[in-house]
Amino acid sequence: METAEIPERSFLLLLLQNILISILSGLALSSYVMNDNKQNSVLLISVLLFVMLQFIVFIEKYLLVNEYTSILRPLAMTFNVLAFFSLYKYVILAEKSNDN
Repeated sequence: METAEIPERSFLLLLLQNILISILSGLALSSYVMNDNKQNSVLLISVLLFVMLQFIVFIEKYLLVNEYTSILRPLAMTFNVLAFFSLYKYVILAEKSNDN
């Protein structure tokens, strides 16, 4: 247990979120390793940004409750924007490759 301040009702949500991000990360990494192209590289970047976002939010919410919020919140928002933008770029690249 990392900290005693995690509410009881959020354990299931945290567990589900971590399982989903682990599955998505594994799929992105295996796609990148088996077929190294621009599409899979963008997907891997997107997943890594989502993992970093998850890590930053966990640290901010549960470990550093009132410390470093002026640094971690803008950093989390930046990771969020970049992760969704790279996911958008992946979808565009995937659609272009299906048209050919």
